Amino acid sequence: MELIDKAMLIKKLYSEKVKEVIGLVGIAWAESLLNTLPTVDAVSVVRCKDCARRNPSADLTDTVLCTWLHNLTMPKDGFCSYGERRVDNRKID
Repeated sequence: MELIDKAMLIKKLYSEKVKEVIGLVGIAWAESLLNTLPTVDAVSVVRCKDCARRNPSADLTDTVLCTWLHNLTMPKDGFCSYGERRVDNRKID
């Protein structure tokens, strides 16, 4: 599955270049088709490797220690609802 910004795509449909190629009827058809597609309520997440709550002293291979979850070992690409992005934006790889 891929996520798109439907509003941005519809805005691009109404550009002069697209109007020349498919006309207003084609644009209206494409917009109505887009409006029938299912939507996803997506939110951006903070991966464990970028989280402020990970243990910064832990230097493990593919995991980090989560201080929020009592130093539970988590995968670097994991995430949870408690994640907060680190302010310094340093990444461990």
